[in-house]
Amino acid sequence: MAAFAVLAVFSYAQDLPNFAAIPVDKKSDFDSTANDAALKAANYLISTPIEKNNANRIDAGAFLIKWMTNSPDYSFNLEAEGGKACKNNTDLLRVYIAALTKSAMDNKAFAHDAKKMKLESFKIFVAYCKNPANNVKMNSDLKKMIEANDKGELEKYLKI
Repeated sequence: MAAFAVLAVFSYAQDLPNFAAIPVDKKSDFDSTANDAALKAANYLISTPIEKNNANRIDAGAFLIKWMTNSPDYSFNLEAEGGKACKNNTDLLRVYIAALTKSAMDNKAFAHDAKKMKLESFKIFVAYCKNPANNVKMNSDLKKMIEANDKGELEKYLKI
């Protein structure tokens, strides 16, 4: 079974674009290629386990940060709860920004509703963190968030 998981991650990584070759610096750069690459990066990050020094995860995360910063079509709020849950863990931060991106791109109808986007992105983030296969190191704030989610109180925890 472990061999299958490794094979699945390897084949997914082969489908990733060359993020360094996709410009996202000015408004005219944001075409379907850039946006498709952002969604692929987000999907990759939230579907593969955290692994130290994984070049694909590092590249996907770096691309997403640049894409999120310069996107003329989307705006993102990095919430305090996300910062607390990540606690200087860049691997976990990549997952959080991937959840934000996926939420915005998959839910265009409410992409400008900050409350709905906050809840949706944290649901994705929590689901990822709860899966033991994803190698997430738990801290107290992350544990509290997951507990709130499990009790059906994520909105209350996030103060939405």
